[in-house]
Amino acid sequence: MTAKGRHVVINFTSNRSIAVGSLLHKLKDEDSFLSPTKPDYWYTVEPDSPEIAKTILLGAPENELESLLQECKAVIADFEKRGERKIYHTIKISD
Repeated sequence: MTAKGRHVVINFTSNRSIAVGSLLHKLKDEDSFLSPTKPDYWYTVEPDSPEIAKTILLGAPENELESLLQECKAVIADFEKRGERKIYHTIKISD
């Protein structure tokens, strides 16, 4: 799915496909943002190859974008606390 409207943008400082997969897996949890029961939420990875992923775009209804951003930051902080080196360059809501 291509980006439409405002969305959360996460840029990586390195090609760490495991980080991309881990973040998306966490956000796809049953009660989380990318659950199949929430069709208004979407994501795309650019470029479209996990081995060279540099950017994740995450979409949500406008009134949920800030919550989605905070959830991403919390998940990433947890990864880093567990010893994952800092691999995320920017996390923001698009203009």
